[in-house]
Amino acid sequence: MILSMKTSIVWILTFFLSSCASSDGIKSINIKDQSTSNLSTEIYLAEKTPAPTVLVLHGCGGVDNHHRDWAKQLQAWGFNAVVLDSFKSRYVASACQATMSVSPLQRAVDANLTAKWILEQPWSSPQVGIIGFSHGAWASLHAATVEDMNRELGSSYITSAVALYPYCGSSFHFYRRNIPLQIHIGTDDNWTPSSICKDLAKRWQMHDQYFEYQGAHHGFDRANTDEIVRGFGDTGFLSAKILRSDPKSNEIARNHIRTFFKNTLRRQ
Repeated sequence: MILSMKTSIVWILTFFLSSCASSDGIKSINIKDQSTSNLSTEIYLAEKTPAPTVLVLHGCGGVDNHHRDWAKQLQAWGFNAVVLDSFKSRYVASACQATMSVSPLQRAVDANLTAKWILEQPWSSPQVGIIGFSHGAWASLHAATVEDMNRELGSSYITSAVALYPYCGSSFHFYRRNIPLQIHIGTDDNWTPSSICKDLAKRWQMHDQYFEYQGAHHGFDRANTDEIVRGFGDTGFLSAKILRSDPKSNEIARNHIRTFFKNTLRRQ
């Protein structure tokens, strides 16, 4: 349902991932008739379209204002932004204490199916990027992997990816990187260890696209945040996790991300 044609207003659309009929205001796509889930999206259009589009993949707690603020940031940089909710339609409020209630691989599939739909829209140019946070960043790594997307979909529709504080260890081992990728993580992150991401970045030969922030914690790019949450982490147990803003690291990361998307999504 279109709420407004002004770019400052969000368009709310629903994608039904099943063989359902389309009606006014509802777009339908098909996911190999294996799912009856629907994905809610919030779409922020750039001032000038068509423009490249960036999918925003939320963390384990679901969509919140942090992800909407990022969508507005991307919009201000001249990109369309689409906040993709992989939890709501699956009746999952949070995956922080049950990380596989919606798997990162499934979320990477969600992102690619949504990207495929975006590529058919008149407001998007042929480049679609993703930016993921925590659990969503884990999904970004799967989306950047050759074998995962070829096995699940037969192809990938995503041009480049950014992952902020992802979990970089996986039983899938992430195989080979297929698209440009940028990773951002704090050295004091006690939820998703930076040491694992450093090893992955070395194996994937990411060179100057891996960024560590000294003393920064999980959620360093959030505004006015300093809290403890219980989450399932690399240790295999539920424990106290720190979410803490770091304005300096946040500013540096955003500058790198803006340049990265400019270079990877605006290529002719």
